[in-house]
Amino acid sequence: MSHLLALAELPALSDIDMMRELRVATLDPAAPAPSVEAILHAILPQTFVDHTHADAVVTVTNTPEGEATIRAIYGERVVIVPYVMPGFELAVACREALGRAGDRPCEGMVLLSHGIFTWGSTAKESYERMIELVDLAEQHVAKKAKAWSAPKVAPEPIARAQVAALRRAI
Repeated sequence: MSHLLALAELPALSDIDMMRELRVATLDPAAPAPSVEAILHAILPQTFVDHTHADAVVTVTNTPEGEATIRAIYGERVVIVPYVMPGFELAVACREALGRAGDRPCEGMVLLSHGIFTWGSTAKESYERMIELVDLAEQHVAKKAKAWSAPKVAPEPIARAQVAALRRAI
């Protein structure tokens, strides 16, 4: 873990170098390659962390008003991070956003156009926070959803000769 935390402090790290360094930190050389989000997960100081790409959260964040809507749904309960491609730069952006939050108690972090993290002192606490925060996003989406159905259009009549030609072709 200390190696990943040291990587998070670097001024820059290419994707190739990051993956090489993540491999160095792997305890089992036969293990699958670590996730490009490994450094991000390492910088989160909480003991238990959940991370998902919940449909409702991504539905809200993938809109022009995504950040403002997330703030309206969650208030100060979460840290919000603008979209950054997963990898080293995302880990740095999250570290900086958490630093700006200071000692403000937060239950999670929303990555715009990506997903949501929650945390807690127990696995149950982190999980229950995830369920609650995703549920709030689902409620918002349900409230904003509009009933939609395809317009009813009468099909154009087809001449019997065309139908016969189609049948022969099939």
